[in-house]
Amino acid sequence: SIQGMGPESEFFLIFFNEFSIPMPSPVPVQAAERPKLKYLYWMKGIRAEGNTEPRLALQHALKLQPDIVYFLTDGSFANRVQQDLLSLQSGKTEIHTFAFDAPFTDNMRQAYNRLLDDDPAGARQTAGSRRDYRKLVEAFSSHQFMKQMSKRHGGRFRLIPYDG
Repeated sequence: SIQGMGPESEFFLIFFNEFSIPMPSPVPVQAAERPKLKYLYWMKGIRAEGNTEPRLALQHALKLQPDIVYFLTDGSFANRVQQDLLSLQSGKTEIHTFAFDAPFTDNMRQAYNRLLDDDPAGARQTAGSRRDYRKLVEAFSSHQFMKQMSKRHGGRFRLIPYDG
């Protein structure tokens, strides 16, 4: 996405685990080729590890008063974290959410679609094992939360397909 930005745009990257990991710049940077390459190179050194605690990262992002925030995660948060994220004051900033899809079996994918059709009993039967059903319900709940969050903050929700 950053590579596709024109030089009239600005960007700022913030990763999170149990900590907020902002890019090494005090302010958003112009999306010219040199800064894009510099910060994309920096980004390559970030490893996905640790817990998922997005509150400080989103608060940091909103303090920058951007037009748009793109929030990418699996969306699996404790209820208290979800409530805190929904109650963030985003001002005029749109928050678009992107959830990473889970690696589902064909049965789990069919069961997920049954949950979308508000058929939890059918989903339970279709999922297979209890373990698969619990995993499915957790992913479904996370995606529903991410949809709610984007709607609350004027954005859109997208599911990033699992590609193995």
